[in-house]
This record gives sequence, C-alpha cells and structure tokens, in this order.
Amino acid sequence: MAEKDDELYTSTEIESAIIQNNKEQFYQLISDADLNHRSGDGGNLLHIAAWTGEPEFAAELIERGIELDAKDNQGRTPLHEAVDRGHHEIVEMLVENGARLDIEDMYGAQPLHKAVANGNYELTNLLVTHGADPTHENQAEISPLSLARDADAEDFVALLENHV
Repeated sequence: MAEKDDELYTSTEIESAIIQNNKEQFYQLISDADLNHRSGDGGNLLHIAAWTGEPEFAAELIERGIELDAKDNQGRTPLHEAVDRGHHEIVEMLVENGARLDIEDMYGAQPLHKAVANGNYELTNLLVTHGADPTHENQAEISPLSLARDADAEDFVALLENHV
C-alpha cells in the first residue's frame, strides 16, 4: 500500500467505504464488488482492509473468497500490510485462513522482517509459531534473526533462535 497515511489511492466506492470505515456503504456494495479488482498501487480490497485495520471488513472479504496472497506493485501481500501496521487481529485472521508467511516483497522481505524491525514481539511470536523462517535473508542479506541481534533485542533473539 501507499506509504502516505492519508493519501491512499482510491478508485471505487467500496475502496472509499473501507478507508472511511463506512460499514453501511461497504455492505451495500460488497455483493456486487469485483474481488479481483486492483487499486492504483496494485493491491486488492484486502490490502486496504489490512492497511486500515478494520477486522470486520477483512473477515467479510476473506469469507467471500478474496485472494489472501495477492501482491501489490511492491510485492506486498495483505499480511505484509497488516504486520507493518501492527493490526494483530487481522494478522491472526490471515494466518488462520492460510495466508502464506514466505512471500517476499520487492526487497526480499517477508512479513517476519517487519514484525521484528517494528519491535512487535506479539506478531513475531505469532508468525514464528506458525512457521515463519527467522533465518530468511532479504536482498540485503539481512534475516529477522540478524535484525534482532543487531538491535540487542535479547527477548527477540531467544524467541527466534527457538524456531530455527
């Protein structure tokens, strides 16, 4: 998704409904929505729900069969988005519904890289418990484990080493 918090590119009414947390409009539009539609940054509606952090929208989209592992123009999936934003409930929902933990963005980073980089122990634990690889290196040859070591984050190092 766009890095500009308040300037998310929108092109459809349902995208606007998600961004504005307009549940009434969302439910009026969802039955006719094209779940394969991609916004200007290449993300699908689930990317937007993961970005905004509204679990109700994410749950409805997942129930309707939206692609969990769709990539945006930067190679980011809805899971990357939810982890980056620290939206625990959506991360858990995505993981429990089978979102892949090993998809790399355009820099080779997997969601676990962002959880560690953001210092989010709860999400780091959730991801490694479900099989995320703490030794996977991105294009800069940095792994989540090396991030934790470089930050002297002993609790993260211990957690990640237990899942190697």
